[in-house]
Amino acid sequence: MSGASLSPANFASPVGYLGLPESTPYYPTGDLRDRPIAFTIAMDRLDDLDAHLTRNENTGIVTKLLELTQALSDLGLHEYALNTSRFALDTLERSYTATPDESRLQLVSALSLRANILCDLKRNDEAVDTADRAVSLCREHRDSQTTPVPELAYALLNYAVLLNGIGLKDESAGVAFELLGEMDESWSDKKFSALYNLCLLNTQIGADNDMALLLADEAVDLTQTSSDAISQAVLSGALLDKSKILSSQGQNDVALSFSAEAVTLLRHMHSTRPVFSLFLAHALDTHAHQLSEANRKGESYSIRQDAVELWQILKVSAPGAIARPLAWSLFEFAKFRSGSRDRNELMEGIRIAESAVETFREVVPLDAPGLGDALYLLASRLFELDQNREAATYAEESAQNFREALSEDPKYALDLICSLSLASACLTCTERADDAFEYAKQAVEVQHDRTGCRCKG
Repeated sequence: MSGASLSPANFASPVGYLGLPESTPYYPTGDLRDRPIAFTIAMDRLDDLDAHLTRNENTGIVTKLLELTQALSDLGLHEYALNTSRFALDTLERSYTATPDESRLQLVSALSLRANILCDLKRNDEAVDTADRAVSLCREHRDSQTTPVPELAYALLNYAVLLNGIGLKDESAGVAFELLGEMDESWSDKKFSALYNLCLLNTQIGADNDMALLLADEAVDLTQTSSDAISQAVLSGALLDKSKILSSQGQNDVALSFSAEAVTLLRHMHSTRPVFSLFLAHALDTHAHQLSEANRKGESYSIRQDAVELWQILKVSAPGAIARPLAWSLFEFAKFRSGSRDRNELMEGIRIAESAVETFREVVPLDAPGLGDALYLLASRLFELDQNREAATYAEESAQNFREALSEDPKYALDLICSLSLASACLTCTERADDAFEYAKQAVEVQHDRTGCRCKG
């Protein structure tokens, strides 16, 4: 689950942005019938803001600016949201300088919101710095109090989710463990505790799977009897994470039962609240993978098709955020026609692989290994149909992407070898025999380098 999956607007304390919103936040889901809700919220906040500006009420102005910022962010208008948050921050910074104890927590709220918007804009360094300052201000507030400060726990959770969402798992785990120190025995909010477990769980997958499984079980225990939307979302996330861990350990049948439970739960939630479209799409991808690993290809094909269709709907309103997961889902979907003797099925596989390639081209920043995989798959399908020149073009581009990926990580050496070998095979069937030989030579050189590195290790 990404950072966007766990928005602080849904689980917060009674202070500022970290408090319960006046209206239910709208998150773009691809369902265009829902968009008037977000526009209505934004317009209402503008009207409220105008009234406060007329009366020159700074507190009301800041509050409405932050609510307008949230509404703009919910609409996917992140640049406008960022600019609006700047106006609120300017006022809050002045108030904090004059009366720090009175303004500190509202400044924390504004910084937390701005950090999440910066993360949506892929301005990750600024997002981390902003979230870190929010936490620092909360620590400052705690040091001035004689009683526990729950706002620090919420700020830490938001920071940990943000770090995990941009791939900084070790840093996220460090913040999550600090959060554990802020949660004493008096903390009775099961929903918050479950969110904490899910956050820490995501940082431990692959690093300490035994601990991750324990955290998943705790999150399930905390939420399985609760019917509110956030608890159910956490429950489905814990089930999916448990499924992924068990699958990585080769326990495919058991993993499959957990992903199936998560999909059933999310289908029900999605039927009444389209905001769970994103969760459901991720769950369908995971379940399709587990079915495939359990050699239940027919069922996997159907679930993968559902996932692709849902991702395509989501992409309508959030093209930048959805391009990558859609591309990977299309890539996995295209694999189902591998080795088919039916020309129509092969052509369908080519069409889907072409869609995967085009979607990977839209991903920012470039996912070189993903694009390389999709290009290789498309090239191999075209080669099966003796469309050698076109296949060679895609195979050469695949090799180019894997060269770039290899420069960052040696694990892509085998992928580069496969792409070079495919390019050589395709070109052998054309007039470019010299190029075919050169690619074959390069494949051998990469293999020698790969073998040499392994021996040295």
